[in-house]
Amino acid sequence: MNNATTAVRSLPTGTADYAPAASEARWQAAWEQARAFATPPRSDRREPAYVLAGNIAAAESLEIGHIRGYTIADAHARFLRARGRAVLFSVGFDTSAPRAENELGQQGITPSEGMARRCAPLRALGCSIDWERSFAVSEPDHHRWTERPFSALVERGAIYRHGGRTDEWRLRVAAYVRHCERDLDALPGWDDAALAAQREVLGRVDGVELDASTFDGTLLTVFTPHPDAIAKAAFVAVAGDHPDAERWNAGAFATVPGVAGMLPIVVCEEVSARFGATAAVLGIPAEDPADAAIAGRLPESAGTTWKTSRTSTAPRPAARWRARDVAISSQSAIWWWLALCIPPEERGDEQPEHLEYTRWLSATQIVGSADAAEAMLHQRVLAKALRDAGQLPELAGGEPFANALTYGAIRVEGHTPGEPHGEIGVLDPLPAAVGADVLRLALLHAAAPRTAFAWNDQPLRHCNNFLQSLHGYAAGRLREWSPHVDGAAGIDPSDRLRRRLARWCGVAYEKVTDSLERLQMQRAAHNAMLLLNRIEDFERRALALRGGELESSDREAIMAALLLLVQLLAPLTPHIAEELWSLAGNNSLVSVAPWPAAQATPAGTARSRRTAASTSSRAS
Repeated sequence: MNNATTAVRSLPTGTADYAPAASEARWQAAWEQARAFATPPRSDRREPAYVLAGNIAAAESLEIGHIRGYTIADAHARFLRARGRAVLFSVGFDTSAPRAENELGQQGITPSEGMARRCAPLRALGCSIDWERSFAVSEPDHHRWTERPFSALVERGAIYRHGGRTDEWRLRVAAYVRHCERDLDALPGWDDAALAAQREVLGRVDGVELDASTFDGTLLTVFTPHPDAIAKAAFVAVAGDHPDAERWNAGAFATVPGVAGMLPIVVCEEVSARFGATAAVLGIPAEDPADAAIAGRLPESAGTTWKTSRTSTAPRPAARWRARDVAISSQSAIWWWLALCIPPEERGDEQPEHLEYTRWLSATQIVGSADAAEAMLHQRVLAKALRDAGQLPELAGGEPFANALTYGAIRVEGHTPGEPHGEIGVLDPLPAAVGADVLRLALLHAAAPRTAFAWNDQPLRHCNNFLQSLHGYAAGRLREWSPHVDGAAGIDPSDRLRRRLARWCGVAYEKVTDSLERLQMQRAAHNAMLLLNRIEDFERRALALRGGELESSDREAIMAALLLLVQLLAPLTPHIAEELWSLAGNNSLVSVAPWPAAQATPAGTARSRRTAASTSSRAS
């Protein structure tokens, strides 16, 4: 046995409490200095991966739900980097809304300054965002970049000027709802919640349509979800954006096959919300309470006289969708996820950079809340419209997002969601109070991503205890034992106890790797945390079996298992992972280290060669 054997008896299980504040700031500075999360250039031939987690609204504080989404996306982005992917992970800052512009103006700050303030919690959490690629949508270069695709969509008719009460441009969502619904069936990488949210936003209603005719002989196609009650129709309701809505505002009538008498045509906003912005539907008060409310506003004589329709066209199976056209401008936030594909120095170019679109789209993963489903639909429509206008290359399956995860909402005990700070509206003090890694791990471990849950301090307490235990157990051992391990630390299988530790390491590796690939973050955290218990159990049993002194092979096995654990935790709790990685004698960042090999023993070394000063991350 070597001289390190006696150290086993003297090493306490907790050499000192883990104080994260200084350590986390140090590692964040090391990442920034090394440009560890910079988007790889075009010359990088690794398989690209584009991870999205939503844009930041200027007029809103980041709430605990937003932080949950970014933590999930960040853990996945870190994992993909370790797996050898060239990762694009950045953020856009929405300053396009009048409320945002007014708020920034009242505070006397620029959009860039506002972005820095709003994004401070993400920086404090150590999110591996490429901040050099981030931008505010009001920046001049972004506006110049969007002018060409905007004009192309106007020329094609996918964007049109709406001249209602407010004069604005709109994206023709209704023209793509059929395609958007159909293409959902070809998206196996979307989870059930994401698919369900898209179908809910699309709002498909099945029924039949008929060819009616107006008093002046104009053909009018009308829809109803009540095919067995057509004869009970009392009026025809037309959405405000129907092409002929204005001509019928003064009063008009229609004859409908199967309906006795002439039916009055009424223009009402209720139709848009239920059947789409350009719909014309039969009003059947006896079948639908909403129709009954509309009928109550009509003259009593409406629909009771006049001649019967001579049209004999049979009803045809049909569907309508609730999704409405949406306001759009060349400076709205709808473009942000496309702009991130373009290097900042090229966003002022007149021509869109198709090479970068081809490289990054379809996006590998988008992580969004359930209430972001409508925005995601608009992004899908925009991608399809740009493709049709020749402004985007053909995307796989015609879709901009290959995989989508919808995460559940977080309810804060004692607060009502929607109230100011109802979901911990200002998060800046939290990372400083408990540590970024504690908050990250608590958000990931508290529930499966798709599950909504009530937030309290219990997850924080549990995860703080774990990280304190991890640091207390691992720090001293890694620091003291690493000088006595030559080359790569491994697990010698000649002993039964060590073979069992190797199996535990193999199981943890497989489960954590699989869970991170599937974005099952709760399972990934649980299995990584369980490995620490296994390592501690191995040491207790080995000490008892060997009369209170570990063999050198036992120490090397513990080192190997701990280094594996550090790498498995790196996407989840990156700061403490860097700290322990450094204490083991490594001078390279664990955040840029390759993922461990698919075997029971880790591929990392106890003492790696010193890297160049530009990438050195040795903690002081």
